[in-house]
Amino acid sequence: MYRQPRDSFEARIYTTEYRIYGNIHLVRAAGTADILNLENRTHVPVTGALVYAAGLEHPPQASELKADTPFMAVHKANICWMVGGRPSVSRGNLALFERKRVALLFEGYILVGELYVHKNTRLSDQLAVLKTFQTLSGAVLYRIPAQQPIVNVPPDQQFDFVTVNLNKANSVIEVPLPSPDLHITLFG
Repeated sequence: MYRQPRDSFEARIYTTEYRIYGNIHLVRAAGTADILNLENRTHVPVTGALVYAAGLEHPPQASELKADTPFMAVHKANICWMVGGRPSVSRGNLALFERKRVALLFEGYILVGELYVHKNTRLSDQLAVLKTFQTLSGAVLYRIPAQQPIVNVPPDQQFDFVTVNLNKANSVIEVPLPSPDLHITLFG
């Protein structure tokens, strides 16, 4: 079987049940979302995997370690989002795209960042045609406090980019791009 050369990247994979730390292997010139969107592959190979209890803390506590294994295949449908790899870039004409700032609501937290979409197209229309996994640039993680409104919540973690599973987000909220004159609670 012919194998393409691959680049190895450290990654953190967040599922509803676990946090998985390990290495993913990407075909050259492909981004993380590109590999996750391959329809003929249901699993993502991870080498040197450390499996921790679900949570958002980084680094995790040693007591949260559930297993370590030299190899595991993570079912893509279970991935909520991941850190690591390489950002995916549009193969089309970049002049046709614009960045939209969005917030993805998950249970107990929100990821805010920029998603590249076709110009002059409503977000709801884009969501109907976008592939499942997307690159969210300039991502910020906010934890939602229990029994409190989401107001003036400080950022918990920041990332150059993350790869998100749009099907795992409870909702996708369009928010304004940052402006020096605009302040809106969580997203400002």
